[in-house]
Amino acid sequence: MGLDNSIIRTAAEFWPDSPIRFELVKRLPVAAGIGGGSADAAAAFRGIARLLAKKSAHGNAGIPSEDTMRTLFSIGADVPVCVLSKPARVRGMGQHFEPIPDLARLPIVLANPRVPLSTPAVFKALEQKNNPPMPAFPDRPGDPEKLLSWLASQRNDLQSPAIAHAPVIETVLSGLASTDGCAVARMSGSGATCFGLYRTAPEADAAAAALGAEHPDWWVASSCLDGQDSAAPQLIRATT
Repeated sequence: MGLDNSIIRTAAEFWPDSPIRFELVKRLPVAAGIGGGSADAAAAFRGIARLLAKKSAHGNAGIPSEDTMRTLFSIGADVPVCVLSKPARVRGMGQHFEPIPDLARLPIVLANPRVPLSTPAVFKALEQKNNPPMPAFPDRPGDPEKLLSWLASQRNDLQSPAIAHAPVIETVLSGLASTDGCAVARMSGSGATCFGLYRTAPEADAAAAALGAEHPDWWVASSCLDGQDSAAPQLIRATT
């Protein structure tokens, strides 16, 4: 793997010529628009930081420094927020984010038609780049109904250009929206993964089972958004 791989780039930035070896087990579709590569880089960074802390005895727990965050951002716009691994509202190109500690627990279904999409190609196809800003975040994000209502009023400006590249995305969105209990259906990031939000876990699980049975060639999974089940270990400060 060369420096176009996010894990290798992270290792090259934070521990050049290190003796460590990475083994990646990929369970997500490639180029799916759900931050898989960014999460890989974040996991590599956390592992390197912990090893360096043990090696030098100079590491300490906490949020990475601003210099470290800038380096992570240079690897990928979504890497810094993936390092924190907590719910957040992200602004700009990914460099500005505000943690949301009390986000409501929302069951979710993810569906990908196994069509990889190039993020640069989708952004290049975006015709209108000066869209109005998103409205203020709800003052009670811990209230599921208020959060769902706010999310239902939001948009994804990349959805139209992504559909132009992969028309099947419309089929995925309509498939999610037609499942019982789906409150919101949208495309994730630059696609082609789409998601549906539900009020209960049984509704999400049943929707995922139905959608997977109807489209066995798709990747479909149910989960939950709440920030309480993060797999990220305690952060260790790293220097660059």
